[in-house]
Amino acid sequence: MMLRNILIAIGLLTLGAVPVHSQSAIEATVVILPPSDTGVWRVQMAFSGAREKQWLIDRFNTMLAQGKWQGRITRVRTRIAESSAGGTSAPLGADVIGEVQSLVPQPGQPFPIDAFISALAELKTINIVYFGGNVTVTDLPGVWKNRNITVRVSNLNGLAQFNINIDDPKGALSAPSRGPQDMRNRVLVICGLCLLALGVGIVVYTVAKGHSTHTSGSSWT
Repeated sequence: MMLRNILIAIGLLTLGAVPVHSQSAIEATVVILPPSDTGVWRVQMAFSGAREKQWLIDRFNTMLAQGKWQGRITRVRTRIAESSAGGTSAPLGADVIGEVQSLVPQPGQPFPIDAFISALAELKTINIVYFGGNVTVTDLPGVWKNRNITVRVSNLNGLAQFNINIDDPKGALSAPSRGPQDMRNRVLVICGLCLLALGVGIVVYTVAKGHSTHTSGSSWT
């Protein structure tokens, strides 16, 4: 199933058919394909609506700079159009595709989401789809949130998805605390429940012991 998903994504990228998300609320969809033998990742950024060429180039280069990666742009399309039945074309979106070295250097590392938030900061809704292959990331499924940014994460067998909502693109753009914070919260909840269960157990034991003592000290008449 995983191989099938990767092959589909590769085919869509090759054909230029990874679309701007069908939901108008999604302003950018980023598709990341697993590295080649030389460690090169393929990244596509697709956007709703037509875009200026320099704007697309700047988005990709900002991602490289923020991630401290080496890479290059292989294709820029400012207006992806689809012919309608009447023979006219309507702009669906734009995209930029490129190659990136060592996007995730080692398996088992967190996904470098900060670089993409910085690159796409002026947008409010971003969807990142990560086909990592054997290079899995450690991010746990769940929700990361701070005052300005919410990230919803799903992650299964090397296929991870990050849905990002930015309340104010001009506000603070630091990524929310990720998995470890969620884990701390879960541990605190579990510890609280354990303490509650222990307290209830002590009360039940004390009541039962008192009842037993009272019964043993009584005689039938």
